[in-house]
Amino acid sequence: MSPIIKLSYSSAYVVVHPDDYALSVSRLIKNTEEFKNHLKRKISYLVRKKATVIILNLGEHKEKLPEFLKEFQNQVFIIPSSEKDPINAQAIRLKQLLNECHWVDHVIFTGGWKNACFKHTINKTLSDIPRITCIDAIQKPFKATVRSVSKKKSVIVEIDHRFIF
Repeated sequence: MSPIIKLSYSSAYVVVHPDDYALSVSRLIKNTEEFKNHLKRKISYLVRKKATVIILNLGEHKEKLPEFLKEFQNQVFIIPSSEKDPINAQAIRLKQLLNECHWVDHVIFTGGWKNACFKHTINKTLSDIPRITCIDAIQKPFKATVRSVSKKKSVIVEIDHRFIF
């Protein structure tokens, strides 16, 4: 688990699909309630530090956060998904948001099923890097580019392995 190099206003913390269903069926989580409490404390800390927190929601939640994160509803960015969206829609919306947040130059990814939606989100959000095939192998920060339709920016990327499920 690599330490976060600098957590500040210029940091964005992206949590992929922290919904009850995904958490409950994960084989990596031993105690779902304890995991939720740790993630909730982490997000609370990030909000207090004025970091940009972005939650990628599954379609069932739309613009509402999962119940255990409800208190942060007006303090984080929510990128919804719907059943009608193409599979890359959330990654496209995430790239647009990261480029609109001109102050962000450090992106920390966490959450999601390690070898499914988490890896997909990273590979579809970042460019100018080799395709990521093994999340566990990423232990150090690296440089990448976030490209949307008309904008691009260089960012430092880290993985917070503690909340990947």
